[in-house]
Amino acid sequence: MSDLTGGFEMTVKRGWSVNAVQIRCNCPAFTPGAIYRYHVRHEWHDCFALESPECSACGAPGASVKLAIFGATGQTGRLVAQQALAAGHGVTALGRDPARVTPAAGLRLVRGDVRDAAAVAQAIEGAEAVVSVLGPSRNAPDFAVSAGTANIVAAMRAAGLRRLIVTSGAAVRDPLDRPGLFDNLIAALVRRAARYVYEDMARTVALVRASDLDWTVLRVPRLTDGPVTGRWRLGYVGAGTGLRLARADLAGCVLAQLNDPAYVRRAPAVSN
Repeated sequence: MSDLTGGFEMTVKRGWSVNAVQIRCNCPAFTPGAIYRYHVRHEWHDCFALESPECSACGAPGASVKLAIFGATGQTGRLVAQQALAAGHGVTALGRDPARVTPAAGLRLVRGDVRDAAAVAQAIEGAEAVVSVLGPSRNAPDFAVSAGTANIVAAMRAAGLRRLIVTSGAAVRDPLDRPGLFDNLIAALVRRAARYVYEDMARTVALVRASDLDWTVLRVPRLTDGPVTGRWRLGYVGAGTGLRLARADLAGCVLAQLNDPAYVRRAPAVSN
């Protein structure tokens, strides 16, 4: 039995019972008639694969999304862009140094800074969804990420664009969190050792929450460079999540939100 996790977005058809879910896919990664496992909101279910061109993981017709990615030159952002392109999505990446992103079919590079409103507007032109994996590059009171996020939100409003997915550290709390003593200790250390990083991201999340967009904030713990596993948990701090997350799995989780309304206008924590 194979595991099929939230890293794969697919069209499914429910049968009479939860164990009669059909994955309709012509992707060569799936074997017709094989038994798979898929994950939906903390629950695992059995399913079987049939041949039909309805898989958004493999770029079948109607599955691709035109994405604008901010932060695509960073460690996580490069993985988001790579996985998006592999899934058949079109990608526009904004960066001060586009040479840090490997050219590929379906990739459009825009040179510029996220704090430049004109460059941001150019990057989202023609997009259907926006992903921001921006993070502060230093612990200094320049608040570049929140300033850039304000430009992203404004540009999306002007363009009539709705879907926004943003990442942040889990130290930026959510009302649904249930942190324990250790969780609070880690958050306190982050706020003390990286005061301006924390404040920049807290401002960023506040800006996104205050918008009228269809946003999702994915809050992450310590990121690692481990291999992709295709497994992650969505929940809240102290309630169903862990302390580490592979960047490659964060990239998969980000892309899995594109057509999933479960966490629209919510800020779950995600971990392995």
